[in-house]
Amino acid sequence: MKKIIMKSLVLLLAITTILPMSGITVAAAEGIKTDITITRNNGNGAYGEHTHPSYVEDGVQYYREGDIIELDIALPANHGASELWNVVKYDPTQVAVVSTKLNVQSTLGDNYRAKGYEANTNLAYQGTQGLISTTIVRTFYGNDAPDFDTAGGTTAKIYFRVLNDVETVEGTEITFEFPIFQAISRTSITDYEFIHEGFDANRYAETRTVSLESQTIIAKKPTVDFIAEDGFITRSQAQAIGESADLKPYNFVSATASDGQEVAVKATTSSLDTIKAGTLGTYDVTYSYTFEGTPMSKTVKLTVVENDVVISEDRTVALRADSVILTQTQAKALSAKEALLPLNNVFVYLSNGTTATANVDVPEFDKIKAGTIGTYNATYSYGIDKSFASKTVNVVVVKDGSDISDNKKVSLYAKDGFIRESQARALSLRSAVAPYNSAVVTLADGSTTTPTTEIEANAWNKMRAGTLGTYNVYYHHGTGDSEVEMNVKATVISDDAVVSKDETVSLVADDVDMYQEDAKALGKVDDLIDYANAEVTLSDGTKVAPSVETDDFDSIKAGIIGEYEVTFKYGEGDSAVEKTVTITIKEDLRHLISATDNFITQSKAQELTSKESLRAVNSVSVTDYNGVDQDAVVTTSDFNTIKAGTLGSYIITYSYGTGTKEVSVTAKVNVIPDDSIVDGDVSLYARDKAITVTQAKALNTKEDLIPYNEASVRLLDGTTPAPSVAVSVGDWSLINSGKEGSYNVTYSYGTVSKTVKITVVKDGSEESEDKTATLYAKNAFITVSDAKKVSNKTQLIPYNKAEVVLASGDKKVPDVTISNDDLLAISAGTIGGYNVLYSYGSGKQQVQKMVKIVVIADDPIISEDESVALSANDEEIDDAAAKKLTSRNELIDISNAVVTFDDGTTQAPTLAVADEDWDAIRSGKLGTYSLTYSYGTLGNKDYVTKTVSLTVVKLTEDRTLFDYNRDNIINSVDYMYFHELFNNPQFVTPTDVLLSDANGDGYIDMVDLGMIHYYVNNPKVKPPTIKVPIG
Repeated sequence: MKKIIMKSLVLLLAITTILPMSGITVAAAEGIKTDITITRNNGNGAYGEHTHPSYVEDGVQYYREGDIIELDIALPANHGASELWNVVKYDPTQVAVVSTKLNVQSTLGDNYRAKGYEANTNLAYQGTQGLISTTIVRTFYGNDAPDFDTAGGTTAKIYFRVLNDVETVEGTEITFEFPIFQAISRTSITDYEFIHEGFDANRYAETRTVSLESQTIIAKKPTVDFIAEDGFITRSQAQAIGESADLKPYNFVSATASDGQEVAVKATTSSLDTIKAGTLGTYDVTYSYTFEGTPMSKTVKLTVVENDVVISEDRTVALRADSVILTQTQAKALSAKEALLPLNNVFVYLSNGTTATANVDVPEFDKIKAGTIGTYNATYSYGIDKSFASKTVNVVVVKDGSDISDNKKVSLYAKDGFIRESQARALSLRSAVAPYNSAVVTLADGSTTTPTTEIEANAWNKMRAGTLGTYNVYYHHGTGDSEVEMNVKATVISDDAVVSKDETVSLVADDVDMYQEDAKALGKVDDLIDYANAEVTLSDGTKVAPSVETDDFDSIKAGIIGEYEVTFKYGEGDSAVEKTVTITIKEDLRHLISATDNFITQSKAQELTSKESLRAVNSVSVTDYNGVDQDAVVTTSDFNTIKAGTLGSYIITYSYGTGTKEVSVTAKVNVIPDDSIVDGDVSLYARDKAITVTQAKALNTKEDLIPYNEASVRLLDGTTPAPSVAVSVGDWSLINSGKEGSYNVTYSYGTVSKTVKITVVKDGSEESEDKTATLYAKNAFITVSDAKKVSNKTQLIPYNKAEVVLASGDKKVPDVTISNDDLLAISAGTIGGYNVLYSYGSGKQQVQKMVKIVVIADDPIISEDESVALSANDEEIDDAAAKKLTSRNELIDISNAVVTFDDGTTQAPTLAVADEDWDAIRSGKLGTYSLTYSYGTLGNKDYVTKTVSLTVVKLTEDRTLFDYNRDNIINSVDYMYFHELFNNPQFVTPTDVLLSDANGDGYIDMVDLGMIHYYVNNPKVKPPTIKVPIG
């Protein structure tokens, strides 16, 4: 790169008039100004090839080889002088003259120009000698010649190209000298004499050498500011790296040339794959470039760190620390706050690849060490000023017994617990059980959440029905190294149970009535446990007997009528429970009543006439204390619901007697579906069912089939546990993959089982009201050729893919309804869309669907999902018509291109044609061109595309063979013309061949001669018509 420095040297010779020098401002109009500028060529060829950009540094402009130096010379005004000379001296080994331009602004008037007096310009050019002059010469002399007046000013431009061999020398000077003078008159002088023999002032009557200026240009190469530093990259950033060059931002890489050029820096490392894998560690990366032929490189460190690090302002320190969860026991075992460093996973990385130890600040370390449950801050730091990094994390202390994840960021605590009967019945979600097990997930940020709760389906149904008992509950949260899990017990107890302070023991006992004879039969005080239904349940579900305390056992055992307090106890301290109940001894006189829970099918329920008819359902028996059978009084508000056949379990109260002698009993009536299988206290129902492909694919487990087969279990006690589901491994795989077909599914509970069908049918199938039949049909295309083969409506079934599939898996043929007019139009191959109605069955089994059959042109392209068809044809267009085209879309109609949808609607396709092909077509250039039509987006199932050809042919007209003169007669005139063609083939045109070639072999030969003879001799026989290009 070269630097322009202007220098001015003024040399005064024998001067009559001194003109102003460069850089001096004067008021007079006369003056000399010489400027040097550099013109950038930009490779346009105006002054030769040059590709370097313009470049200015610190206000100084530089040049490079190939640059164009423009000397811009302004000559003084010239009043009356015959000649004005300017000479530039240069070094031809450094620069070469490219061109010159001289512009004379003369005030010579039009009157003199008419007489032939004109100012001429003369360029003396001797580039090889290193001199170039510009000269203004007045050609005409004489008394009547006007003064040569250039008061308007004269400018000259000389263009030099810098030669390549200057470029490599730093500090090279390129000097231009400018002696400027005027000659008022002369005897005779040639340009050559002036340039080569020197200037002799004595040869001129009056000569003024005005000044001598020199200007020097000095070469200078650009420099590069190159930066690359040690740096960090996080694991996720590293995993997003594509190639070595992507590492530059993380090492702060930049390279800027002083001339503004872009400097390409290359990154190389042998550890790229390891870095891209996000492997923690420090790696060498080398950055290099070559500028102006000089290579440069620098190797720095790049350290891959975890995503959650804190990086110092100057990016020399990265500090990592994670929150951690500890149990109370682990917290109490800490010796000092520094013991938290490994637990909080603290790590300090330095950008040079080394590590350091962080400082520790834990304000509430005493509480942590005491095992106090809670969340505490721990701050870790390293470095100072801009190299300082700090991070505050949590130390979370949780209860002993918690399950802590492998990454120490999640904990789960749960314990065995109790749920009262009414609370259990109020449960709507399994997760609602968590509070009763004190189940909680604690995260490392100190927040808490409810764990995922899993309870086996049968157990869950019993639990939310309020069925007393102990159930397994599985709690879990997270996955992988964040996973925690615990198995505990949840025990449903009665609402009146007493629970110990520590919630580990519950006790129930009831107030009871005893008849005298029962009381007298007691053997010991513990016999009261069974009478009072007293029971102790531990939180893990274990049953134990309570102790019994009463001062009145002798009176009770004697059968003395009255009320007596009895206390039941268990446990000590926070685990102690006790409850006092009343046992009432009553007179022996009593009625006997009994009833049993029972099932009734929906159809049988609908046959009931009154609520009293329920006695037979529940096998009610009443015997009064005299031993006489009686009818029980029936009490229920659900009779109408039962009679309606509404599935469910209903409690009926039966009673007899009045006052203190009244006895009553309750029993359940369970309404179950017809066709249920009943065995003892279990009823099971399931039915054949059809599901669509999408529904089948959405199944997660085989239990998801239960609602589709409407499978249910109802026990005599009214509970509805979920049935077990059995499907063969092979069938389950086919079902879950959406494979159409019918498969066996067996539902069971205990010893009761039933096998039904699950039938997978196509998406879009319609289902009958009774769910026993499905019908599928879809809009469809049929080509004109195939449509013409249709003679009756049932032939449309395979096109619309219409089928009836019963829930049992059996297949039926649907009925077809279509208007006669539409069927005739289809059979005629009339393009368009027509309605077709498919149907099956009647009443609640009826199912039907209306679809379209769409007739389209032959040879269509149909989309993958069969919803779109694209038609387009190979076509020809004559050159005259092609030249009239104004829009590419006009080609769509020429190709008969159309997109047809399966509902019968249409639209124009998208057209793609190469720009050069379109230009050739509309210019009428003969040839065959490809046109690509499409609809939709590539990759989508409704995408279609078709490529056809458009051939531009010569515009033709119909001509008669051998009729050269167009008189519609083949006679001797035509015969003579044929002979001329036959004998002078060198003059035959293509049109002549077409009009003369009877056998189509491309030549005018003896066969054609015989044929014209025939037509001349048989004028009644007309020759064939042929297509002949016009023009």
